[in-house]
Formats: sequence, structure tokens, C-alpha cells
Amino acid sequence: MKVGDIVRVLDDELGTPAAPGWAAGEIAVILKLVGPLPIRGGYAAADIMVLGKVVQYNLTELEAV
Repeated sequence: MKVGDIVRVLDDELGTPAAPGWAAGEIAVILKLVGPLPIRGGYAAADIMVLGKVVQYNLTELEAV
């Protein structure tokens, strides 16, 4: 994935209310890619615009549309 890509926020496989939570199933755009962050499970992450908010998600929580 790269900046500008359109993505969908995946549903939480465990069904917990944690991330992706409130944005599950929504369409977003990648604004910035950030390197692996220990606090995000060591996965590469991205800042995305979803539902009018800028938030950070692991790339594993997103799928290209």
C-alpha cells in the first residue's frame, strides 16, 4: 500500500470493541505511512482519513479497494 491508496478498514476478527472498532467496514484514504511501532504490535502502520478523522491503523487492519 502507498500514500493515496483507497482502503477499507477490516472488521476485528476477535469481535472485540478495540481497533478497528468504530471504523470497521468504512472506506478510507492513506495519508502517511509510518514504520513499525512497538505499541502497535510491531506492524507497519498508516495514518488514514476515515469518517472525517485522521487516525492510525496497522496495515494488517486495512485492505486495498
